[in-house]
Amino acid sequence: MARLHAAVAVDGALSEWSSVPGIALDPPSVGSDNAATAKLAWDAANLYAAFSVTDSSIVVNEGGRDGELWNGDAVELMIDTSAGASSALSPSAFHVLVNANGDLTDERGTAGGTWDRSWTSNATYRVVRTAAGYDVEMAVPWSTLGVAPCAGLRLGIDVANDDVDVAGGTPKPVDWSRLTRFAQPARWGVVTLGNRVAGSLYPIALASGPVSVDGALGEYTASPYVDLSDALAAAGSDDRVTARLVWDATALYAAFDVSDPTLVVNSGGMDGEVWDGDGVEVMVHLGAPAAALSPSDFHVLANVNGDVTDERGSPTGWDRSWNLRARLVSVVRKPSGYVVEMAIPWADLGIAAPPAGTRIGLDLAHNDVDVAGAAPKQVDWAGLTAFAQPGKWLGGRLEATAACSAPGGRAP
Repeated sequence: MARLHAAVAVDGALSEWSSVPGIALDPPSVGSDNAATAKLAWDAANLYAAFSVTDSSIVVNEGGRDGELWNGDAVELMIDTSAGASSALSPSAFHVLVNANGDLTDERGTAGGTWDRSWTSNATYRVVRTAAGYDVEMAVPWSTLGVAPCAGLRLGIDVANDDVDVAGGTPKPVDWSRLTRFAQPARWGVVTLGNRVAGSLYPIALASGPVSVDGALGEYTASPYVDLSDALAAAGSDDRVTARLVWDATALYAAFDVSDPTLVVNSGGMDGEVWDGDGVEVMVHLGAPAAALSPSDFHVLANVNGDVTDERGSPTGWDRSWNLRARLVSVVRKPSGYVVEMAIPWADLGIAAPPAGTRIGLDLAHNDVDVAGAAPKQVDWAGLTAFAQPGKWLGGRLEATAACSAPGGRAP
């Protein structure tokens, strides 16, 4: 699955890829001492790839634009938009190579089963030499692949690393599909475009229609999601939690789906200590980033009993005299946990409906208590120990369109 990543800077610095699973090209080719990992992500504009290569001896035998880059230390990305339906090279196959010197070759399959280097990918890319070898980051526009991306779309994919250790030596290539000849798209792997958010920016889709705050989450099915489950497991919780958001001209909407076999509330009541029990939290910051709490910060909490606390930032902390004029929060229990859906009207935040493209500070949190009286296990998207730090919250961007799912596909 390629995760949805809404803010990739193609600069060769791979820290933003930390939450994306990698494809290890292991074991390396016979005679190679390389270790290479590839990661894939996507957004509405591009398919992204990041390679990290450990290589003690970097050699390029051939290079130049559209040269024989496989003959030297390089990485390769192969894409089949037919997802394996073509048994031989065809116009649905694309190939992008970048070597350690920063040269690029891009080519497209032809009906005759050959590669055509007159095709241009319009890829942006960057190579950075590291102490251990080199990193490559690239973005291939969907427009040059003839693809309209949606979650659930399946692509044929192969990734490869070429290794040469001695000038003039024969390259030792290795690919994900373990092929001796890479130009076999029917034998490449298959990747599905997923909806799990990677990185620090959540692309908040425009609602596809009216949103009813009733605990039925059908309006969010195609929307990207933040998964707090790994952080909860690290904190000793057995809960699994996903959060999804949409927006329209009236409000920002949030939906949490919580799997929790034991539901406990230590404290509750309207504007009570709702964090002390099973529940969820949404934090929003408007305007320019700021380190300390201010009136630009808003916090809405709901527990499994349906109690709600809403508060606004101030120079001295959270102010609970601020309230959503209508507490549009629905909590529905299910056999294995509960769901929470809420609306946060823009008017209650003191602003008119913001335009698409607006960015907000954003954090999402979950609280878990399994034994009455026990302290809650609290985790948030930003990975904080104290949530009231708006300068460390992550972000959301209001998208101009509704989220989509590929026909017949699933949005993992």
